[in-house]
Amino acid sequence: MGKSSQTIGFIISLILICLFAVCVFLVLATGAEIYKDISGVMDTQFGAQTALGYTATKVRHFDIAESVSVGKLVETDAIILRETIDGSEYHTYLYNHDGYLCELFCEADSGLRPEDGQQIIAVDGFEFKLDGSMLHIACETNGSTITQSIYLRSGEAGEAA
Repeated sequence: MGKSSQTIGFIISLILICLFAVCVFLVLATGAEIYKDISGVMDTQFGAQTALGYTATKVRHFDIAESVSVGKLVETDAIILRETIDGSEYHTYLYNHDGYLCELFCEADSGLRPEDGQQIIAVDGFEFKLDGSMLHIACETNGSTITQSIYLRSGEAGEAA
């Protein structure tokens, strides 16, 4: 009787250990899948959030009277940020070109083209619209579109020529 009860005790202990190992494995597998999903969402939204954050910071920096507008850089739609340095007018253009959010800082009427700008971050789409004192921006990366609206405290901006 003593030997068979030890065998039964050993088998029950072995079954419990195996059951515990299976539960641990299932919890780890589920956690890994959740992490993969969260990581995928973050990767998808990283580019759009970064582009919107960068643009918002630039616009807020230039949020003074008649400094923020939308217009064209040659044939490309752009957010135009104006400033005067040593009596000369300079423009910072933010625009989408060849799949990138780009920035170009130059003297007004410099004749530079969109391809002369600095690539900031890859985006699938970068659109904006000025509605009175509200600048609405939409950025798309990896099939995810994120929007942001920026209130221009300096007042209503305009359309640049």
